[in-house]
Amino acid sequence: MDLILIAAGLGVAGVDVLGVVLAVTALRIGATRRSLALFAGTVFVGTVLVGTVSSLFLGALVTDAAGLLGGVSNKIWVIVEAVAVGLLWFWAARRWRRRSTAAPGKPENSPRAERWAGRSLLGAGILFSLSALTDPSYLALIALSGHNGSIPTVVGAQVLWILVSQAPLFVFTGAFLAGGAQRLTAWFDRIQSRYGARLSGLLTAVIALAGLVLTVDLAGFLLTGEWLLD
Repeated sequence: MDLILIAAGLGVAGVDVLGVVLAVTALRIGATRRSLALFAGTVFVGTVLVGTVSSLFLGALVTDAAGLLGGVSNKIWVIVEAVAVGLLWFWAARRWRRRSTAAPGKPENSPRAERWAGRSLLGAGILFSLSALTDPSYLALIALSGHNGSIPTVVGAQVLWILVSQAPLFVFTGAFLAGGAQRLTAWFDRIQSRYGARLSGLLTAVIALAGLVLTVDLAGFLLTGEWLLD
């Protein structure tokens, strides 16, 4: 249950409008309803699959290393979680510095969306799933999943992370398939224009909070020998 809760928090920390901006851009150059649904489905399935396999592989790798090195798995997990903590704090600091120079109301990832827009949405969905491995919140979840969860829990955590972090994409896709995308797009543009800077600051705070939670977890293990998020 702790892993599921932290997955929700990391999902909020990883919220990204690139998916929905890419979807809107693709529709403007002629993408079909079917291709948009395929893109959203590929992003969901691909990200869950990549995260689950990575978590299980990492867990197995640490277990094997522990066997070879005489049972030092917890020491290895300390290093893995310390790296995750460092990534989250670095990410929060980078976002905070960049916030002062960002253009008001402009989505941070719009140039990336423009580069992806001309590709097949199926291929873009696969690449989008793989690109999650560059997201510090996703890497932190993989690190936690590797030593904290059974397979069903790991899968559940990955599902929750992608549903939360790409909620704008899935909500937009659902609205588009239901025929309400135009109003949703207008609403999204208004929110981005009026509250984009505040929302960006809030996400930065959430990322820092996630880093703090993992820092407490790591410190708790170093002091007591027990993982608080197990």
